Amino acid sequence: MEVKNGVIESCELDVPAGWLPQRLSGELSGVLVGERFCRHRAAAVVTALLRTESGEPQDRLLNLCDAVVSVMG
Repeated sequence: MEVKNGVIESCELDVPAGWLPQRLSGELSGVLVGERFCRHRAAAVVTALLRTESGEPQDRLLNLCDAVVSVMG
């Protein structure tokens, strides 16, 4: 993740192949770019993304989202 002046400028997630569809990790990266580096803002945008999935992909995406948000403090 690259942050400048408190805003996420780029985000690349290294997710094991087969664990989560690459499309979803790309979408997660995409929704974070442009947002403030703030756990509350990140939680808000990932919640919207989580609503688009169901089943096992949603569970895994939730785990990844939780890990990303926890790194933000």
